[in-house]
Parts: sequence; C-alpha cells; structure tokens
Amino acid sequence: MPVQHLLTELLLDCSDVAVPEFRYDLLELMSTPGTEAEGFGAGVAARQSARQHVGKILSAVNEHPDPTVVLRNLCTALSQLAGPSRVLPWIELVVLVLTEDETPVADLVLRTVRLLWRDAERSMPPSRVMRCAARCSVTTSTGERPTLSTTLLRLVDRHGADRLSTLGLFLAGVADELSDSAPALAHELTKILGEARLVTRAQHGARAPAGSRLIVQIRIEPQGPAHLDAEHLLLRAAYYWQERPGADLQPAGVLAQPAVVPRGELTAKELADLVGWEQLTADVGRAAGNVRFEVLLPLELLGYEAELWKLDPNETPLGQHFPVVVRSLERYRSRYMNAAPWRHRWDRLMDSLAPQTGDRDGNTVVDTAASDGTTRQGEPAKDCDALAGIQWPVRELQSPADLAAWLLKNPDVACLGLIAPYDELHPDARTAVKDALFMEGVPVLLWRRTSGDHQELVSALRRCHTISLPELPEAVLWVRRESRHRPQDDVGRHITLLWDDPYCVHTAQDSLFEGMT
Repeated sequence: MPVQHLLTELLLDCSDVAVPEFRYDLLELMSTPGTEAEGFGAGVAARQSARQHVGKILSAVNEHPDPTVVLRNLCTALSQLAGPSRVLPWIELVVLVLTEDETPVADLVLRTVRLLWRDAERSMPPSRVMRCAARCSVTTSTGERPTLSTTLLRLVDRHGADRLSTLGLFLAGVADELSDSAPALAHELTKILGEARLVTRAQHGARAPAGSRLIVQIRIEPQGPAHLDAEHLLLRAAYYWQERPGADLQPAGVLAQPAVVPRGELTAKELADLVGWEQLTADVGRAAGNVRFEVLLPLELLGYEAELWKLDPNETPLGQHFPVVVRSLERYRSRYMNAAPWRHRWDRLMDSLAPQTGDRDGNTVVDTAASDGTTRQGEPAKDCDALAGIQWPVRELQSPADLAAWLLKNPDVACLGLIAPYDELHPDARTAVKDALFMEGVPVLLWRRTSGDHQELVSALRRCHTISLPELPEAVLWVRRESRHRPQDDVGRHITLLWDDPYCVHTAQDSLFEGMT
C-alpha cells in the first residue's frame, strides 16, 4: 500500500491506538462476519509496540483480496470505538480516495493530506474555512464549526464532472488564507496545485483581481413562511468580488451563521454582532476602500435606516465609511421575472444619458417636480444637469396605472425620486412603486426619510460638486459624511438610496445558506 506510512502516522495520532486492548477491539470490528472481511483480524500477529502492530494491520489490509471493504470497516470501527477525534476525518479522507477510481483526485488529496494534516488546522479556524468553502458553494449547518478536514471530506465525497476543479478552487483559497500565518505551507500547497495544473482554475476567485470592488450583500427577511406575520427577522450575508461594473460576481465568503433578531430590535443591533464582521476584515483591507454594502430588504422594510449600523469602537455609522444602499429582496430572488426592462433602464443609467419625461407634443400624463422646485409637464431633462435625470412623480405616484403608462412611454427613465418618505406612502403609492420595480424595471429610487420638501434633498446632493447618476452611491456617501456635524434633522442624515444593479446578482446565492433551496 503506497500510503501505508501516511495511514500509520494518522492512526498513531489517535491516542487510543496506543492501548493494546483498543487495537484488539479494532481488529474485531474490522472482521465483520458474513462479509469479505470475516476473519481478517485472526491473520494479524499481535505486537506490543503500537507502531509495529499498526504496521502489521495495514500490511494485512494491503494483502487482503478486498482491501476496500477492510479499509471502510477500519473507519467504521474507529468512529465507534474512538468517538469524535481530530484525526478521524483525515483518516476517512485518505480511505475515501483510496477507494476511488479517479487518480487525479486521489493524487491531489493524498499530497494535500501529507502536507496539511499535522499543522494547518491551527491556522485555519472555522471562519477561514467557511470563507474558502463559500467560493465552492459548500454550505454548513447552523451551529456547525467546519474544520479543514471535514470540509475536504465533504468536497471529495461530492459527485460531478467539476469535482477536481472545485477541490482546486477550495485549496487555492486555503493557500491564500495560510499565506500570512503559515507561509511555508501556503507555498507548498500552491506548488502542489501548480503541478496538478489547477493553479489557473483554482486561483480564479481566490484572490481579487486588481481594482475589484468588494460587494457585501446583507439579506434581512422574515423568519419563517412569508405569509405569516413574523415577529423575528433572519439576517444572512455573503460577499463578492466584482472585477468591473457589469462583470460576474465572484463569491468570496459567507458571514458567520445566520442571525435571528426580534423585529423591534433591528435598529439597536450592531453589524458586527449580527453577521460576523471579523470575517470581512482581510478582504475589506484588500479592497482599499472600494467597497459597497447592499442591504437586501423585503418591500415592507425598504424604509429601514440601513446606513446607520455601527461596526467599530468609534461608534461611527457604516454609511459614513462606505456607500450603503438598499435593494429589493424580492426582485433579487425572482427567477421568473422578465429582467429585460430592468437591464435596459440600468444600461441607460450607466451610459449617463439624461432621460426625457415626454415630448413637445404633450404625449405624456406625468407631472414631475424638477430639481429647481418647479413642476414641469412633459419637458425634457437638461443634459448639463445630472440631477435632472432624477424624475419626481407628483400626481402619478398616487395611481399605479398612470405611473406605469408614463414609464412605458419613457423606457429610458432609470431613477425616480419619491416626494414623500417610503414608510408614509399611501397604499396606492406603495403599489405604484412595486409595479415600477417589478414590471417596469426601474433600478434606482431616492427619497428622504423625514417629511419635507424634496428640493432640500436635491440641494444636499448639489453640495457634492462632482456628481453623475452612475456615481450616485458615492455622492450620497459624500453627503452623509458632510452632514454628520449638521443638525439631527438635516436631510443629509436621512437619505435612502435604492440602487438595484441587475448585473450585481448571484443567482445561486440561496445555495450558500443552510436551509435554502
């Protein structure tokens, strides 16, 4: 058996194996009556030395007509006799690949086990293992503290044509995590991946490409069935690298275990307590400030003050450090919605085209409150003023049919401003907003959370002298920072921006979370 030495060292690391009676019981359980392994233990000469006895056992396994059965019995016997053990998953991993036909997988795993089993887990706490596992869409159960060995075992036990590349992706993440705490191990593991010709595929997603933005998506949703009035909210979070706007998201990690928060206590919680902020620290540093937080909310909670979360000892709100936007959770998760209008309007926004509210012939039914406070009917926005691209429906917001009709005639409109706080909208206006999001594909909404003239919000944005609609999250961040020393009722301290990028969607996000399908 070419891996006899490795299995010997693994077995001897199990403290119970040092006891002769334990080894005799082990042999008895390995010799299952009625199977190919019946009588196996009778042919193994007893030895007082644990190392010599284990060597005899493994030599007998190697000479047995069906070593696969005996090896599997070895794992079963160990789990029954020794109970939970740090080394048992490593033994199970070696036995699993020895019974596999795929030589590349077996070679990679055996070399990895030889390198990592003694020391790597000291440098790979559960939080780091979870971050690597998220790159491969490997989920963990609530309360589980995954180890390097148990996660490798789960990966190797998967089936599919991409098993080898997925394993390489995970191990590249491990090498990345070990680079600071165990650089020698990281170097050797990278060398193993290179010799297995997995470096190119594995490193994709392990390190962020230069200039990538870190996208942190925090989901807040009712706990339990959607049709029930849930008293508690469930918080889940995942984060991604995005190489450039419009590029595919590259999963980077899942934050801690889901948190359950009483609905009334949500605003009192700190982000660090809710979603395990410490797991993000390294990647936030790598992003060099290029970070955006997206809080995915059900429609009923769109008015939530997401940017006011505090995450550091200085008690400064998150929204004064990074752009914090809200998104529609329902639209994000929808798999049957026609996304064409959503993407079209977003593309026009990114092209910085100033949309028109109607034509000179009066073929429009909407009144919009312009940025100077006047009301214009069917008048084009001015190209020289980026804020003129934000349309403020007045009368039509009260009628879903009227707003929909206007949006149909104006397919390039991408940003709507609400003239009243979202939480204070009439039910018909709420319906109009929902229809604008789901049916007409409006990607951006802006409003002040306190009652007052929307012109004050526009004026606050004008204080940021360099502004374009594609940079609206950064402009809102600038206003939030600039307003932090202003009076508490200043509009700059009460801005909500719904920024719903149709390309910044991980369609398999549910698979990252335990219990989701």
